[in-house]
Amino acid sequence: MSTPTILAIIAIVALVVGIVSVIAGFGGGVFLVPFIFVLFDYEFSIIVGSTLLAVIVFSIVGVLGAWRRKEIDYKLAIIFAIPASIGALIGALFSDRVPELALLIVICVIAALLSYRMIKHALTDEIRIEEEKKPSLMKIIASLKPNITLKQENFTYKVSIPVIALVGLLSGVLTGLIGLSGGWVHTPLLILGFGIPPLMAAGTSLLIVLIKAMVGGVTHIVEGHIDRFLFLTLALSLPVGAGIGTWLKRKLKGKQVSLIVGISLILVLIFILVSFFLPP
Repeated sequence: MSTPTILAIIAIVALVVGIVSVIAGFGGGVFLVPFIFVLFDYEFSIIVGSTLLAVIVFSIVGVLGAWRRKEIDYKLAIIFAIPASIGALIGALFSDRVPELALLIVICVIAALLSYRMIKHALTDEIRIEEEKKPSLMKIIASLKPNITLKQENFTYKVSIPVIALVGLLSGVLTGLIGLSGGWVHTPLLILGFGIPPLMAAGTSLLIVLIKAMVGGVTHIVEGHIDRFLFLTLALSLPVGAGIGTWLKRKLKGKQVSLIVGISLILVLIFILVSFFLPP
């Protein structure tokens, strides 16, 4: 039930989530959905629908900021988003057939591994050293054909179309299963799996999140899974946080973004575990 006190608490949390999420390239739902579900008396479908719809507004702000700084690879986003959207629909169809404990284990393992890799990437020169000694994961992936060469102002990289399509499909399935936008999966995969610079990966991830949130948001509107007060609270607070995060992001370097992504993934792990073991 929406009360002024509850909405005020949610607004403050959403503001902070917006700051962190726009820097890391997340949608924010992975933090907000467990938080609201555990502490407040809303139906889960209402939380997911209201949050996903608000993420559209949030993502637009984040994407505009990334666009101004030229931190979005549009070709890569489209290649990734199309199979990811298909995967999200597939995941949604099977969401009630997968045991919750099995899904929880898979999500936690993925979040833990990605967090470890991102923090290690931020704090060491491991990636550079590995590239000098042997072919990197990025080069192995890029060698699978057909591939596409993507050029930016300061760098050029190759990605395998079938591999990134498969990764997009699998991330979409995971998104559909847990009902979230999936930015927490996109950003580290783009950095670690394809060698995309962290700032570019975060911006591109936000565009992918926006596309998938629009697909999912329309579905929830049709199903009536929206609380207008909850939606308005999130739709106002998240973009404000996104604006602050966009300003802060200008002062960050790639390694610092990688560290924020890694720490955020630890928070994702904590939030998901709390939401599972402490039901409302």
